[in-house]
Amino acid sequence: LQNMKEKIGSVISNFQLEDEMVRSYAGPLYNRAVDQIASTAPGGVPSMDQVATLASLRDLLSIAMEDVYEVHGNTFGAQYKKGIKEALGTTGVIREEFRAPLEDLRSRLGVSDEAAKDTYLEALSERMKPMIEYISNEMERLVLTNDQLAQKRGDDYGEDYFKSGQKASGKLGLGTDGNIMSDIMNLIDFYVENDIVEKEVVGTKKVEKKVPA
Repeated sequence: LQNMKEKIGSVISNFQLEDEMVRSYAGPLYNRAVDQIASTAPGGVPSMDQVATLASLRDLLSIAMEDVYEVHGNTFGAQYKKGIKEALGTTGVIREEFRAPLEDLRSRLGVSDEAAKDTYLEALSERMKPMIEYISNEMERLVLTNDQLAQKRGDDYGEDYFKSGQKASGKLGLGTDGNIMSDIMNLIDFYVENDIVEKEVVGTKKVEKKVPA
């Protein structure tokens, strides 16, 4: 491999090929190799041998990893998101023992730290959305009458029932029996335990990055 790299370097030097021309040939060759490995890798995740092959190819073509983050993200990003969703499991919280394997997966897939963070927040947002929608709907049932709900949603509502199986009581439909508060607490746990809020110090100000709702 080293001899081959030296020969390529010699050709580039002897013919005084410009860097832009070299990159125009090296880039597509590498991208084609990434596509081929993605199509043959079990579950779309490259084996350690395939990862080593791509590393050797980058070395041969004098391509920096930073220059191919985009193609790796486009090719393997979906597999990284799948790994995040699997780590969330039924609880919706990524336990500490799953964080190192997720980082190993990110590294194997060649996904940049920045792209990984965006994918992480995207996966959590998709998990959060139905939770937020459910709480919003239950809150409406809590404070609105059946007539108001019918007007807002365009449906006919009879007796107001909640997860407890009880009818709503009172003019505001109060009959949730603490179910909404339990759901809200679960959402807060999801938000906190998954480190959705990331604080950065910028000068003397703290900036919070949050998952899109």
